[in-house]
Amino acid sequence: MKKQNGFTLIELIVVISILGILAAFAIPKFVSIETNARKSVLKGVSGSVRSAAALAHSLTIAEGNGISSNTSVQIEGVNVQMRNGYPRASNNGIRRALNLSPDITGNGGNFIVQGNNCRVTYVNAAGAGAPPAITVIDSGC
Repeated sequence: MKKQNGFTLIELIVVISILGILAAFAIPKFVSIETNARKSVLKGVSGSVRSAAALAHSLTIAEGNGISSNTSVQIEGVNVQMRNGYPRASNNGIRRALNLSPDITGNGGNFIVQGNNCRVTYVNAAGAGAPPAITVIDSGC
């Protein structure tokens, strides 16, 4: 009697079929994980923007500058320009408060951190004491 030294064709077909079925369920999960990761990073950026704005606002009040003044505050040795008591939506405002690299910039009255159609938008405070508008758009992640 001869010993069997390998797998039969039927055993190989069954294993390949099982791997195919597992792959059919796993691939959509990996795509979903990537999208969820992008959305999570966006939420983290949004939280950082809110925290930086709140810190600068607190410093403005603590230094007695008044929330209607358009002065500046020092955060870790960096001069942050303010508008209505919150950082300006500019390169000299919220970008400096966040300590972002110079290649991430704002435009006009908006400051946008963007990637893969996801973005966090920071808009100047509308008036004295009013908080800035911080919008998260994650529909295109």
